[in-house]
This record gives sequence, structure tokens and C-alpha cells, in this order.
Amino acid sequence: MSEAPQPETPGSQQSARTGPEHFCVQVGEAFRKLADLFTPPEEAEKHFRQARIEMLKGVRNLIDHRIEVLSRSHARGTKITVE
Repeated sequence: MSEAPQPETPGSQQSARTGPEHFCVQVGEAFRKLADLFTPPEEAEKHFRQARIEMLKGVRNLIDHRIEVLSRSHARGTKITVE
């Protein structure tokens, strides 16, 4: 009679090449390589960060302006000159 197949251990050669764990490792490595390709140089990264800050400052200015306009339009009453 033949022996029953032994269950594979996590460190066995065959389990390292097949199964969902191996697929996940391959996908992870592929994403890591892809991320490395799109990582900008340090100087470009500084520029992009400063650009994001300036964009947010512009948005803040637009919000402040809108708040000011809304505050003025809701002023009630009439100014009367008293002699």
C-alpha cells in the first residue's frame, strides 16, 4: 500500500509556490514595484506639497469671502441720519 500524502507545512517548498498565500505575495510585490515607479523625486515631492498647501489656502480664501458676503446680506434694518 502507498503512504497517505503528508499535509504541507508552511515552510515546505511546494506550499511556497502554490496557493492563495503565494498569489497575495506576488500581488503585493507587483504593487510595491508599481508604487516605486510612481514615487516622485524628493524635489518634486516638495513642490507638490507646497502646491497642495497653496490650493488649500485658495479654498480657505473662497470660503472666507463667501462667509463675508453672506454675513453682509443678512444685515437687517435701515440706517437713518438723526439730526
